Amino acid sequence: PSSSMNPSATMGPVERPLYLLRQHAHASLSDRLASRPFLTLIEKNWITFQLLNALQSLHDAGVCHGHLTTENVLLTSWNWVMISD
Repeated sequence: PSSSMNPSATMGPVERPLYLLRQHAHASLSDRLASRPFLTLIEKNWITFQLLNALQSLHDAGVCHGHLTTENVLLTSWNWVMISD
């Protein structure tokens, strides 16, 4: 799986609360595009490359996101991409 996708597992009924943890997202792509300092060309290319690879991984797994927006693309403080919904 791509590093932009959180691994998941199928679970049955549980008796105790279930907590899902994920890496902290610094900002959405929408927030990052509107904030200073603005993204450089190389940063935009890096984000685009990661986004296309993540989408290819989703499609290879038979998953279609269906509603990808700049709000659904999360970025870490190092501009690593994570797709959410």
